Amino acid sequence: MVAVARSQTLMDYSLSYKDYPDNSRRRFYLPIRRCVGEPKARRITPGPTPIRRETFHEGTSMTSNSGWSPADAKATQYRTTPWVLIIGGVIGWIASFELTLDKIRVLADPDYSPSCDINPVISCGSVIATEQASVFGFPNPIIGLGGFAVVVTLGVLLAAKTPIPRWVWLGLNLGALGGMGLVIWLVSQSLYTIGALCPWCMVVWVVTIAIFWAVTAENASEARFSRGSTPGVIADTVAALRWVLVGASYAVILGLIFVRWMDFWLGN
Repeated sequence: MVAVARSQTLMDYSLSYKDYPDNSRRRFYLPIRRCVGEPKARRITPGPTPIRRETFHEGTSMTSNSGWSPADAKATQYRTTPWVLIIGGVIGWIASFELTLDKIRVLADPDYSPSCDINPVISCGSVIATEQASVFGFPNPIIGLGGFAVVVTLGVLLAAKTPIPRWVWLGLNLGALGGMGLVIWLVSQSLYTIGALCPWCMVVWVVTIAIFWAVTAENASEARFSRGSTPGVIADTVAALRWVLVGASYAVILGLIFVRWMDFWLGN
């Protein structure tokens, strides 16, 4: 009787189950009190750890164990476009400012010779004094002073990861398209009508082309030209070849300049 009583008082306690984050399929026993002669404790195998879903907002950081976060992916969306706008806008604004000063000096003194008059082909004075330098009735550089200021402002906002509405992107693209059209017209006028090249004008051409293709590719990759949320084949192609298009535009202009004054460049 004593032995039976002692055996009945013997208690068997097992380990407690804990929700390990590594989701290991280790086996544990619930703390079940049993006496001798009773069935053994039921063995429990934990299932997969439930996935914790978290929401995040643009500009926040939610980093996982691997170091990747959705905010990091969003941050890489504008890796180059903001700097193209900032750097190109600053350079374009400086060039426009210099052209405006030269225009004022030429108007004040018809005999004034700008510092960028290098030779008969590369000459700012020969271009500034023409009608093409004032397409809308006022000096063309004034357009650049206002336009490039807007470009720099938007570039700074993008660099600060400030969300830009779709209509602002499309408006920027429309302005860049207008600038691109004006550049094409001025290139043709400089080569085949005026017969001279303005160095500061060519600086404006370079940055305007880069800004146009960068903004167009950005809008194409984000499907801002369509009502859908997925860009089409043409949009993906433009986005992937943005720098190829920039280089091709430069190559075409350089080729036309070389052919137009081939004898001068070759010293014939």
